[in-house]
Amino acid sequence: MFIDWFNTKEVTLLAIKLANDLSAELEKNNHKSQKKASDHNARTMQKICRELNQYQQKNKLNFLKKSKLANEFKWRLTEIGHQKDFVDSTTKELLMHMNE
Repeated sequence: MFIDWFNTKEVTLLAIKLANDLSAELEKNNHKSQKKASDHNARTMQKICRELNQYQQKNKLNFLKKSKLANEFKWRLTEIGHQKDFVDSTTKELLMHMNE
């Protein structure tokens, strides 16, 4: 049980999946008007947060796992090539949602 506290493999994979899903949805959104794009981005972030909620209901996230998830999410979005401001604000939103 104590060793599981340090096991971050699952949250690492989840963070990468969430970042990839978010990025794929945003890519689909490139051709839409500004208002439609904004609405779609908000819905996409809600979808990401729902998926995170489902995971949190089944798995307790301790401080280490929350930190690892946020860090991996942030770095994956950066690797994909998103702007620093977008990455920071999206990661902050994910963290705030995770700690509700």
